Amino acid sequence: MGQSARLGFAAHQANEFDAILIAHGFEPVHYPTIAIGPPDDPSDLDASIENALEGEYDWLVLTSTNTVDILHERLLVNGFAADALRGIQVAAIGAKTAEAASELLHLEVDLLPETFTSDHLIEVLAEMDGIRKATIWLPQSVLAKPDLADSLRHIGREVIAVDAYQNTLATGGDPIRPQLDTIDAITFTSGSTAPNFIKRLHMEGGDISELDGIVIACIGPKAAKVAMQEGLDVHVIPDEHTLEGMVVALRGYFAER
Repeated sequence: MGQSARLGFAAHQANEFDAILIAHGFEPVHYPTIAIGPPDDPSDLDASIENALEGEYDWLVLTSTNTVDILHERLLVNGFAADALRGIQVAAIGAKTAEAASELLHLEVDLLPETFTSDHLIEVLAEMDGIRKATIWLPQSVLAKPDLADSLRHIGREVIAVDAYQNTLATGGDPIRPQLDTIDAITFTSGSTAPNFIKRLHMEGGDISELDGIVIACIGPKAAKVAMQEGLDVHVIPDEHTLEGMVVALRGYFAER
């Protein structure tokens, strides 16, 4: 199978994605579009971590591995142990997020919805009588829309939403433009990757028209919606919104053709 440009993963996450792509017969081309870091002013995040350590929150909702990475980093920066948050109840979106929480924060995930979306998480939380008066800690991207927090409040939960990380435009990786005529597919792993990819492409003298004929795969419907808003035709959206699910769906797409 031909090459696949994979986008949007920080360096510490790249090896896992590469392994999945290679296992399914793809040759990865590295072109990062996102760099992950704390907010410009992390004081609110740090304060929320201290509040959590003091037991002020009942549940921690983790929506991505990026959140886990930043919580781990801020705990260590502020002199706390990596497992200092143990004891808080945890809900996670996605198996990879749950695995990261276990490995980096030593947290046992209490709630992992079968469908890896925020909408399904809200449905599950709404049915749990035991947390009707719970205080939910929601650290998330500075670009996150208020939908999840608002929906949780709508079902009667108290929500403490805090900016945990920001996405910035990444640099480096493989030179993409000279390889576009040999690349079979481009994978977008989050909503930010498509706009950042196009921004990088333009900065390097390219144009979206150069992507004609390349298959576009997105990890889920939200990422696909953003990609389409950027003018891209999306060909693959997996039923299982994971890296493995996306690569399996991409392989199936090519197999049918």
